Amino acid sequence: MATIKLIGDAPNQVSRNKDLGSMAFQDRDAVNIGGGVATLNSIKFTGTASTDANTLDDYEEGTWTPTPNNYDGTSVVEGYYTKIGNMCFASFYIALDGTSDGSTFSVFLPFASFNGTNAMFGSAVSYTTSTATGLSFRVRNNNSEFRAYNNSGTELTYNTFGASAVVSGTIIFRTN
Repeated sequence: MATIKLIGDAPNQVSRNKDLGSMAFQDRDAVNIGGGVATLNSIKFTGTASTDANTLDDYEEGTWTPTPNNYDGTSVVEGYYTKIGNMCFASFYIALDGTSDGSTFSVFLPFASFNGTNAMFGSAVSYTTSTATGLSFRVRNNNSEFRAYNNSGTELTYNTFGASAVVSGTIIFRTN
């Protein structure tokens, strides 16, 4: 049995004024709370956006194709993401086929990034065969792609990244 504590003026209205006590749920019992459905094993969001900045009204998990932008060759790619509120955690695997390409290494994201002054978002590289030193990926503000950089902050091309390189990692960024 799980217990959820509700606070509000009435059973279907949530506020910060009055403690309504606890509600106990058996195995698959569910309750409608302000348009969302809470069950013992999950919470389902209705998709209706809230104007309250303190309301979590968006959660999504899915797959995405981290397609290299302006790449002349072919690549093997795989991507997964979890979006919680306005934050996205996107994991990726990219294997380039060895095609020589002097374009800037950039890969499309599952969502556009936040449009804020000097907003910059980062990453963690979990595996790579790239020979670039200090490899990192960055998402600039109001952008739908991430780019590769070396330890001196220089953007990498597909060639300087490694024409046959493999990389996997996670990008964390704020969405609009």
